[in-house]
Amino acid sequence: MLEWLTRNNVETSLSMRKAELFDVIKLHAPQEKTFKMDQLIRSHGHEVLRLPPYMCDLNPIELAWAKIKRVVREYNVNSDLTLTRLKEVTEMAINQVTEIDWCGFDDHVIILEETDKKTDYWKIRSTNS
Repeated sequence: MLEWLTRNNVETSLSMRKAELFDVIKLHAPQEKTFKMDQLIRSHGHEVLRLPPYMCDLNPIELAWAKIKRVVREYNVNSDLTLTRLKEVTEMAINQVTEIDWCGFDDHVIILEETDKKTDYWKIRSTNS
């Protein structure tokens, strides 16, 4: 804690207790987390959109995973896949997720977002998470 305070030019006393140091850090810490990856993405002209936690239905990759798992299940009817065969089937399932699928996943999420915005459902859910 002392190292962080020193590195950020915040005056402290060596006699301060841990709780006091933590309070000082909270006062001087940036209000919003910054990530190097976000800076890189923004430097290329893109916007970073963070989903509220635990909102799988607004994440298109969850739909892709659902398709992959469904395909693997279809090839594992007897529950007898060896590790080698499971790897092969999983790779095949991943390759079956097409660009058309991704467009559909994105469209589905956009429809959910629009519906949620109209009902303020997103705001309610993100504050309850």
